[in-house]
This record gives sequence, C-alpha cells and structure tokens, in this order.
Amino acid sequence: MNGNGIKLGSGVQIRPDCDLFAGRVFIIDDGCDIGTRNRIVGEVIIEKDVLIGPENYICSNDHIYDDPLILVIKQGVRFVQNNGHNELAIGAGSWIGTHCAIIGDVHIGEHCVIGANSVVTKDIPDYCVVAGNPAKILRIYDFTSNCWKKNDNT
Repeated sequence: MNGNGIKLGSGVQIRPDCDLFAGRVFIIDDGCDIGTRNRIVGEVIIEKDVLIGPENYICSNDHIYDDPLILVIKQGVRFVQNNGHNELAIGAGSWIGTHCAIIGDVHIGEHCVIGANSVVTKDIPDYCVVAGNPAKILRIYDFTSNCWKKNDNT
C-alpha cells in the first residue's frame, strides 16, 4: 500500500505473503532479506543487510481509541512517538527472529539480535541481544574481549 513511498535498495529479497504499508518514509536498504508473512507498516527505515525472519509485525503506528463511543475502526491511526524519533528504524546487520512485534518509534541499533517472540517498544543500542515481552537486553558485545557478555542489569 502506498507503493510510491517505498524505496528498495539493491539485492533486497522480500519473501511471499508480506504486507508493506508505507508511511511518508519507508526504506528497505541494500541486501536486506524479509522473511515470509511479515507485516511492515508506517514510517520505517530498515538499514543495509538486515535479516528478518518470518511472521513478524513491525509497525510505527497504533489505532486511535480515544473516544469509547466511536468504533476503533472508525477512529483511524496515529504515529506512536514514545522514544522521541520520527520513524521506526532497524540498524544495519541486525537480525530479527520469528514472531516478533516491534512497535512505535523504536530504534534498534546495528548488529543486534532480536530473539523469537520478542516485543520491542523501547530503543535498543548497537551490538545487543534482546528477547522477551517486554524485550530486555540479555547480552552486549564487548570489543575488548571480542565476545558477547551477559548483561548484568537484567
């Protein structure tokens, strides 16, 4: 939907049965692989070489439900801005597992791993492994020791 607003880089693979609903900004950069049955909606930037597994929901919008006397379907949608950004962004080289929900103006850093079935509503820094509902940082890459270290703040 709104195909004129979609910008695809070179070598992008979008597997079958994906739904893309572009906002004013919708970019899937070079070398990305979007798995089957994904739904990507709104103001979205997916940077280079991101791997997205099957059956995820990635959306910068939310339904409006302010007036209980009006059906939700009749109230429209709004951009969710809880993190101070103008879009949802997934950093270069990141990997999104299967059955994840990434919702709102979330920024996921570069080279992150989002575990299966995670719900991400807050920003994730570069080089992190996150999982859960809500998603929490489990590991952070330590460039001094060149290995993934357990996050002691979980």
